Amino acid sequence: MYKKNIGLIITIDGPAGAGKSTVAKELAHKLDFVYINTGDLYRYITYYALYKRLDVNNAQAMNKLSKEIVRKYTQEYSYLDLISHIKLITAKIHSPEINKKVSFVARHSLVREKLIPLQRMFAQDGSVVMEGRDIGTVIIP
Repeated sequence: MYKKNIGLIITIDGPAGAGKSTVAKELAHKLDFVYINTGDLYRYITYYALYKRLDVNNAQAMNKLSKEIVRKYTQEYSYLDLISHIKLITAKIHSPEINKKVSFVARHSLVREKLIPLQRMFAQDGSVVMEGRDIGTVIIP
C-alpha cells in the first residue's frame, strides 16, 4: 500500500475533455502546490515509441519500452529528471501526431501497471495536484 505520510495530495479523475487540466492547474496555482498531469507520461512513452519507430499497437513492445523508461528514472536518474525532461519537450508530446497515438499506448494494461511507481514518486516530495487516469482509485487511493 502506498504510504501517505507526505504532503497533501489532491487527485482529479475524469473523462477526456471534462476540464481536468484546467481545474487542476488553477487549483495547484492557487494552493501553491505542484501540478502533475500523469497523462504526460503516456505521451512521453508515445513520443519515444514513435522516435524508435515502434508500433504503438504492439503490447509487448510498449510494455518493454515502458519498463525501460521506469527503470531509467527510478534507478539511473530520478523522477525529477523525468519531470524536467517532459517539461522540455512539452510541445512535442502535445503535437497532433502524439495526440493521435497516445490512446493506443494508454490502453495497454501492462504499460499502465508499469507506470504506477513513477506516478507515486511524483507525489513523494510535497503537496501536489495530480490529474489523470486512475489517480484517485489505483495510483494513490
